[in-house]
Amino acid sequence: MENLAAIIRQSKSYRQLLEQEIERLRQQLTPCTPEEIIASLGKLLLHFPMTNMSTHEKTLLLEDYIEDLSDFPEQAVLDACKEYRLDPDNKFFPKSAVLVSLCKNKIYPLNKKIKIIKEAMQEADRVPEPRLSEEQIRALTADLRRSLTADITAEEKIQRTIDHMRSAGASEKDIQEFAEST
Repeated sequence: MENLAAIIRQSKSYRQLLEQEIERLRQQLTPCTPEEIIASLGKLLLHFPMTNMSTHEKTLLLEDYIEDLSDFPEQAVLDACKEYRLDPDNKFFPKSAVLVSLCKNKIYPLNKKIKIIKEAMQEADRVPEPRLSEEQIRALTADLRRSLTADITAEEKIQRTIDHMRSAGASEKDIQEFAEST
């Protein structure tokens, strides 16, 4: 976690990417609609018919399923129904609690990812960035001065300036004007 926090501290773009990932994961956790639950259960009902119930009883039961599954995203409900359907031990339409449990298992990894990202971001906010001491800054400044003034000819200084201008995106016209003025 500490390494991830250090990476987050390095750049605002890392933090933005992680915030975007949290939003993407949250969108995957958007609760499904009653219609989506009905569609999933209707398909499951084809595999496990309820022949011993009246239409009224099935309607009441369906209302409970909608209430119980309404907090889960559509994909979790679809995956839970598929997992139940493909289990060779299952012979009857599932109890609501079974589908709820399967749905919880489906969304757990998404919630876990969100939690890990948030904890890393909080850790990055808590731990201050390492700062150089005044002595380290003076030493680095002295090293930089030495390297800039080390046996460099005037032509090398001009060429370095031109190279820097190019890498910074200066136009060739500006570079040519600089070269002519020196």
